[in-house]
Amino acid sequence: MRRGVFYSLLVLLTSFIMGCSDDEYVYPPALTELLSVRTNASGTIDYLLPDRSAGLRVENGSKYSGMVPDSIYRLVAIYEIKDAKEPSAYIYTIGNVIAPEPIGQEQLAGEMKTDPVNIQSIWRSGDYLNMILLVKAQNKKHSFHFIEAQGANQTSCLRLTLYHDKGEDVEAYTQKAYLSVPLKKYSGIFSEGDPILFTINLYKEGLRTYQFTF
Repeated sequence: MRRGVFYSLLVLLTSFIMGCSDDEYVYPPALTELLSVRTNASGTIDYLLPDRSAGLRVENGSKYSGMVPDSIYRLVAIYEIKDAKEPSAYIYTIGNVIAPEPIGQEQLAGEMKTDPVNIQSIWRSGDYLNMILLVKAQNKKHSFHFIEAQGANQTSCLRLTLYHDKGEDVEAYTQKAYLSVPLKKYSGIFSEGDPILFTINLYKEGLRTYQFTF
């Protein structure tokens, strides 16, 4: 049986992983979004693919190289839209977003983990359910995934739970984690208006379920 691939908080929470690192740098008017990017045959970013608008050609994509060629990545980006007549994008910095396709609980290598987090925001856009989590961590790996309820593909309601394993880390500092749940694989299973129920274990409230629709 194929086991789920889990995603490390340490990789994610290096803040923005590319671009300017000067804390005093002042960005011009820019957008900060969770979005997708496309790479070209050379493994550099050539297009931004925002959830709610048309794709944008990237002016400085060669700055972001070393990626898998001809692929789609989910990232958080600070960027500016240039030239209103033929819009393009200039990226100032990008960071990782955890975005694995949900799996069934039977695919877990061990037991289900729902270590608590806090949530800054959660919203649906395009083919994704996005969230910014506030995680208490110090310096050890945290693992995340999205787990389907049993029979989730056979009902008119998609039920998902956040998997979070903090391992042996100490709850020392609050750090942001960016996650996106890919929903495209459910397009032939659920209909427009069907509910999406997403459950997260919060520090003070315990298990809380957020509701969205397809």
